[in-house]
Amino acid sequence: MKILPEKLYLSIVDKESKTRHPILKTMQENTEELLGYFKSLGIPCKYELNPGNHFQDVNLRCAKGILELFK
Repeated sequence: MKILPEKLYLSIVDKESKTRHPILKTMQENTEELLGYFKSLGIPCKYELNPGNHFQDVNLRCAKGILELFK
């Protein structure tokens, strides 16, 4: 990134790490690694691990992210 974000909201679902899909299977581990990296840079971060699968409550999760970034 050329410009670092002022804050960050990361949200994934818990069933992604249990899939056979090679990319989705690593989502939780990779997201948590990114979370640690951005926190180490002093960027305020919020991370949520939600119940369900990749397509569950997409609109709600997006809305929560938008609201979090406006706080």
